Amino acid sequence: FSGGESDSSGASKIDVGLVDVLARRLLIAASRTGAGGDAYFVVRDLFGGDEVEVVPHHSSGRVNQGTIEIIVRMTSAIIKSHAKFDIFAKPCGDSDPLIQFHTTTTETLTLQQSADGSTVLLKEKKTKMTGWRTLAIRPAYYEKITA
Repeated sequence: FSGGESDSSGASKIDVGLVDVLARRLLIAASRTGAGGDAYFVVRDLFGGDEVEVVPHHSSGRVNQGTIEIIVRMTSAIIKSHAKFDIFAKPCGDSDPLIQFHTTTTETLTLQQSADGSTVLLKEKKTKMTGWRTLAIRPAYYEKITA
């Protein structure tokens, strides 16, 4: 990326090496294995037990059940990993889940920029929340079916 691509004056440039570093950092933060694992263990600790089993939701369709959302701004990048977990009564068989939970794990990378001549430096700004993730857990929406 260079300023010439977005700025016809060519007065500013973004270091390509920095783009690689930030892309790598975003990929690590957005890792479904890491974020999904965090969410799984919290859901299991809160809602699991001797008589129930927590399992990642699997659909027989072609719909991907886990998604990653990345929102990039000049001052931050927000990574949201979404997952679904089913709670089954033990022993797990072909029964329907007792309940399904949807989770969203969010991490915000704060960015700062400075100028060094004609180069714009953009890097992660260390804050007291650097490396922290928040987890939202909510039950799936259910509708009462009447005969």
